[in-house]
Amino acid sequence: MRPRPPRAKLTQDTWRRVEEAANRLGRSSLNDQQRVAVRAALEGQDSLVVLGDDERALACYQIPALLLDQPTVVLSPIACELKAQYEALIQRRIGVVCLLPELSGPDRSEALNRVARGGALIVLASPEALREADVRQALGKAGIALFVVEEAHCASDLAHELRPSYAELGRTLQSFGTPPVMALARVASSAVRRDICERLALTAPVTVQAPAVRDNLRIVTKLPRGEARQAALVRLVGRLELPGVVFCATPHDADSVYSALRASNVATHRYHSGMTASDRATELLNFSLPGQRAVMVAVSAFTPGSGLPGLGEPADSRTGFGRGAGKRDLRFVVHYQSPASIEQYVREIQRAGGDGLPATCVLLHESSHRSLHEVMLAQQRFRATHLAELGRALEAPVLEGRTATIESLALATGQSRRTTDRLAALLADAGVVSRTGGWVRVLCSANDLLEACRKLGAQLYALREQDGRRLAAVTAFAESVECRLAYLNQYLGEAVVHDCGRCDVCSSELLASQQSIAPQASARRPVVHEFSVSISAPSPQFATDAASKSPADAAPLTAKLADFGASPRGGR
Repeated sequence: MRPRPPRAKLTQDTWRRVEEAANRLGRSSLNDQQRVAVRAALEGQDSLVVLGDDERALACYQIPALLLDQPTVVLSPIACELKAQYEALIQRRIGVVCLLPELSGPDRSEALNRVARGGALIVLASPEALREADVRQALGKAGIALFVVEEAHCASDLAHELRPSYAELGRTLQSFGTPPVMALARVASSAVRRDICERLALTAPVTVQAPAVRDNLRIVTKLPRGEARQAALVRLVGRLELPGVVFCATPHDADSVYSALRASNVATHRYHSGMTASDRATELLNFSLPGQRAVMVAVSAFTPGSGLPGLGEPADSRTGFGRGAGKRDLRFVVHYQSPASIEQYVREIQRAGGDGLPATCVLLHESSHRSLHEVMLAQQRFRATHLAELGRALEAPVLEGRTATIESLALATGQSRRTTDRLAALLADAGVVSRTGGWVRVLCSANDLLEACRKLGAQLYALREQDGRRLAAVTAFAESVECRLAYLNQYLGEAVVHDCGRCDVCSSELLASQQSIAPQASARRPVVHEFSVSISAPSPQFATDAASKSPADAAPLTAKLADFGASPRGGR
């Protein structure tokens, strides 16, 4: 057991203070799952919390953080989420510090001094910042009342995303005196949940497991083909209650759907990486206005990418839609293409119906979507060979005791500067190198460097190998004739209940709605069996030639299809 001083059990007075803290944070009343998580945090117990609702998940640690006597550390690999949370807490005058790698100079000194003073404080930190000696010194002086691990699934090799720094969190927590830990995930299979507890060395954790698909969500899958998909989507949106979100796989598809909906007089916004940051911010603001009834067409923030969330990305990089607090009154989420994994699908449909009212989740599935994702994943996933080449390029700087620039390493490996920079960020996340201002310094021996590259390469290879199984699971889900909710629960290792009454397989009402907006067959003109061509009046310059023609020459020309040897069915 951890040498952790016991805390007093919660009293009625404590729960009154909890409600006051919730009001101060602008949170709604807590549900049973949140109360269990808050109790575990205040009583100093480890916990594993799987909640799909972002706002409810944040409340699980923000509320106890206001009541604890020492800082609450929140670790997340997504810098833009830390920054957004920091700004929201500052607006409410909550004690908070955000420690990101780019924090420097007087601002950094002021932030670390505030951490060292201790007390009730929320310390938002990235894995890179948490490794810095001055940060560790300040936290060691203040003590840690609660250590929160956001995106905890990244600690597991079985998850769809990973961060090497998360695999070492067990030892990191020991160096901080083994504080109580709250491991948070939005979606995680039973195998991933077990792996999280083992990797983080959680002691008798309190488990909070919310249903992956809330009771107010209805699931429908459609199988439109080819060009009919866009027409089916437009008809579908015309029947659904606004507001809603349409997720697309690429910016090009998002622009195409956006134009089609606008042409149908639907109030529509868009959000993807092909837009400027200011345009994205404007579209998001207009869509998020209270009472706004519109459709957001977007590329999701949960698309697989490299599989290393947030790695090498600046804090203000938010090119995908769906992370953080959003509209809680979304009445539908439509997938224009199938997602790349069940985990991605579940996380995206969790955006709908946050207010507890009924919402519909529609998947427009086509078998070709798997090929699309295979191509995209092949382009985005890092290869083990790329990492090995970077390791060899760093051997000479190691032996000579010097730093290397990203540009020189890119030339040596033949990779682009961006790819080289992100691979260097991967090594930095594993604690093998330091990466500052475009310079890379190796922090270990050449042999240890190559061994680290080999281990990380094996993890990258395993991630790529799992892609095929995840894509196959999406296809099986979309094309299954069994209860869709039962399939999702079985995939995630939750209790399986058939005949849910909330999917198009189990509900005749949802099945009827699916059939009523199925793609219409293209209308064909009737076969023409006889046709004629009349000669129009001649123009003045040809009047003489026309006058010389006989009346018979000016008569209409008539022919039958049979005269050309063609069958009435139009065959050649």
